Amino acid sequence: MKHWLYAGEINLTENEKKIKWQCYKNDYIAIPIVWAVYCLVGEFLGKCDGTPNKALMLFGAALATLVVYQDARVVITPLEEDIVMFKVQSILGKWVFLTRHILAFQSVHFTASLITPYSYGWSIIASGLTIFLTVQYFMLVHWNPEFIESCNLRQRRGIPFRAQMVWTHVPAGFLGVMDLFARDPGYLLEHSPYFKSMACVILVYALFYTGLIHKNFDATGEWPYAILDPLGKSISRWSAFIGGQTTILTGMVGIAYFLVEFRG
Repeated sequence: MKHWLYAGEINLTENEKKIKWQCYKNDYIAIPIVWAVYCLVGEFLGKCDGTPNKALMLFGAALATLVVYQDARVVITPLEEDIVMFKVQSILGKWVFLTRHILAFQSVHFTASLITPYSYGWSIIASGLTIFLTVQYFMLVHWNPEFIESCNLRQRRGIPFRAQMVWTHVPAGFLGVMDLFARDPGYLLEHSPYFKSMACVILVYALFYTGLIHKNFDATGEWPYAILDPLGKSISRWSAFIGGQTTILTGMVGIAYFLVEFRG
């Protein structure tokens, strides 16, 4: 189970150890923030006393939390020879990646479904986000030459990084669809926010994440994804990119909404 449930012994340099503990510290700060945002925005999206299928919610919470744990504590933190990733994660750690945001959000969402009144307001948005994560990983990252080289660097230390990344990204989409089927469709539609409100949440998050990675770029000189390199600091290119990605993400939320309507 080495490299899947525990990292095992890996010889790290002193700088790699510093990055590792920086990543761990960031987790302790960021996870409570995700919970706070979930509850605060949940007030805006609406509360209800509906009860989703508890067995599926428990399964979802367990699996989503396991994936976050694996991403945080099992998947290796950046190595010095992987110069770009080492620099890009030197401040925010893995929180510079969209993957960590969405995985943590999904874990919070399933857990919150059992103990808070906010999950129905979030459900369709959460499903759209997590389906987006799975699809975009295979479309933009998995076959990227720079990502493959990064995987090869870790493979030389005996770490199956590419396989770990597949496992990290696949359950999110599955759980996103399961979340919709764990709720009564009529009740979910009745207590979901208007689609324009969901689109507004998506846009605000897209702008927040864009600002976050720009600040990280200013500090490290690197973007978290190779596909961002050609954009540079061009306002027009970034505007087009943000518009396109927000449209795709909103479209994924629309697909989730359609699935609920189809069931109803």
